[in-house]
Amino acid sequence: MTFKIGDKVQVRSEAELKKLISETCLTEGMVSYAGEITEVRQAYSSGAFDLAGLLYTWPQEALEFADKEASEKAKNTESLHVDGAKDDKGKPNYLFLMYQFKNANGITGVPHLFDEKLRPIKQNLIDYVDVLKPEAAEGICRVAEAGAKKYTVGGWLTVPDGINRYAAAWSRHWWARNVLGEADSSDMGIPHIDHENWNLLAILELIEREG
Repeated sequence: MTFKIGDKVQVRSEAELKKLISETCLTEGMVSYAGEITEVRQAYSSGAFDLAGLLYTWPQEALEFADKEASEKAKNTESLHVDGAKDDKGKPNYLFLMYQFKNANGITGVPHLFDEKLRPIKQNLIDYVDVLKPEAAEGICRVAEAGAKKYTVGGWLTVPDGINRYAAAWSRHWWARNVLGEADSSDMGIPHIDHENWNLLAILELIEREG
């Protein structure tokens, strides 16, 4: 993980700092600041930081987020910045419900884009894309840009089991818009319909690449 100016950080424990002395630029004098909570005042490209009220320039290995929630978020975000990453852990796949209970809870009108078997969806998707409104392109571009920032540029092409996982992602956005009545996704602030369209295009592209 890394830190930016303004982040609240805590100097690691005395035991942890002592272990770092032989591995980093940490000195004995810095150990006395163990456990101190402060704020990043300057961040250097070398991965070192100046901290408010503390002497020395600190290596990032000697620091952690003071806020545990921020720490976990940083860890998760960092792990997503690799090709093939996709943040779908713990997220529901509504396709299972759509497949098995097509009128569950009175839900009707589920698009038949994903009909029973995987291969038949190819023509359905092509037909869908052919009639995609031109104004939808801007929304799709916003999703693509946000995805590149969250993950990596083009990393979605190497997501393991990508077709099924992007179909599941499509289902979540469709469900949120049509069943829950949500307009925008909570994590990106982009309309669910734009996410739906991007996922459909991604699925089509992956199918085409599979041949």
